[in-house]
Amino acid sequence: MGVTFSQFFSPRASLTEQNLPSQKGKVFIVTGGYSGVGYELVTVLFQAGGKSVVHDTSSAGQLEYLPLELDDLSPIKASAEAFKAKEPILDVLWNNAGVSLPPLGSVSKHGHELQMFLASELARKVGLQGILNVVQNPGNLKTNLLRHAPVWMRLAASPLLHNAKQGAYTELWAGLSPKLTMDTNGGYVIPWGKVHRSPRQDLLDALMREEEGGTGEAGKFREWCQQQTAEYV
Repeated sequence: MGVTFSQFFSPRASLTEQNLPSQKGKVFIVTGGYSGVGYELVTVLFQAGGKSVVHDTSSAGQLEYLPLELDDLSPIKASAEAFKAKEPILDVLWNNAGVSLPPLGSVSKHGHELQMFLASELARKVGLQGILNVVQNPGNLKTNLLRHAPVWMRLAASPLLHNAKQGAYTELWAGLSPKLTMDTNGGYVIPWGKVHRSPRQDLLDALMREEEGGTGEAGKFREWCQQQTAEYV
């Protein structure tokens, strides 16, 4: 309960556009960078001189559009190849785009649920290559994420919501904070930039493999996802 309460009344963000070092020469991908938290994050990165692969071009940093339908597996390979043809390296990938409470029965073009993420299993896999992966909750925010929620729910939640830029600070910290090391690989970042130290035990059990004393559910889900995406990557 304490952690939930703290996400409504979080301490001041420690990493913002005011103290972010220059990001000149770095390359980022931000999914959903055209609105809400993604837009605010791209704005901060742009002002710091970073190159964000999203939408347009201008003077301080650089912005580029990379076409990718997140509810369609078909263009994944072509999109990845298009990026590799332009950039030799990717410094940070923010999987920012998401949905919340979509209409009942909403599925992707391939019949899958619209939102799923393999944070712990991805961290386990890419961590072996020295790539840091964390999952983050940007916070309770005034964005279009709740556009499908009932009106009464939006009205009730409104006084407790923060502006989208606050969520961008959470994501900024999750992607660029020097406090995050391989020791925090697979960690859970909460507003406005700190690692959650005590996730629920049942969730931890589901993330661990059976040989580690867990349920192995995350590993089984990863294997299923690999089967579903094999022909598209």
